[in-house]
Amino acid sequence: MCANGCASTAAHLPHKSLSHGHTHSHDVNRHGDTASAFCFSAQQPFDPWALENAIGALQASFGRDLLRMKGLVEIQGHPSSPRVLHVVGHVASPPRLLDGWPEGINQSRLILIVAGPGRAAAATMVQTFLPDLIAFIPGSAGREAIA
Repeated sequence: MCANGCASTAAHLPHKSLSHGHTHSHDVNRHGDTASAFCFSAQQPFDPWALENAIGALQASFGRDLLRMKGLVEIQGHPSSPRVLHVVGHVASPPRLLDGWPEGINQSRLILIVAGPGRAAAATMVQTFLPDLIAFIPGSAGREAIA
């Protein structure tokens, strides 16, 4: 059951319609009352140092409140070999190099899940280091940008 009282959890999945028979809306970027998700895409490859600095700043600022950072990112100079990123708190798994882009994906994607009272600053922080990131609403047909 969702926080607004509906029994259908399937309606909250990104591949399903968010309209399911009642008038309230669901924020697909929320994870309870104490954590939020921020989703980004980028058409341009990342500078590897800027990406490393963004990860370091998030880890230093949020520590264990950085619940997860996941991404499939293109690094400058390596257009056909995306990296898989996975960070939890102060622990960053070594980036995994893929042989190519998965079918249907042609741009970098990054997701942050952050807890704590200052979590709203995470989106601005990561975009300071990676200005080509565009925030989007997951599950939207056109990856609608968030203003």
